[in-house]
Amino acid sequence: MSKDVEHIIRLIAKFFEPPCHYEYEDIDAYDFCNKVDEEYGIGWCEENCGKITNYDCWYRFFSLMARCENEQLEYGKEQDGN
Repeated sequence: MSKDVEHIIRLIAKFFEPPCHYEYEDIDAYDFCNKVDEEYGIGWCEENCGKITNYDCWYRFFSLMARCENEQLEYGKEQDGN
């Protein structure tokens, strides 16, 4: 991760509540962060809430968004035959 990206995430974490307090269009950030990598019946947020920093929560949210976006782009390429 570049220093610029890290700096931006740190600023967001400093001035905003954790992402679980927000919705983005049709995405409930809590459900999104909690369920995408759910393992062993315990969600990520449930496992980590209060144990990690606000930065870690924002980092997870943006990382998951990027991963999902990349997967959608790859899926679109497969559908187009590319």
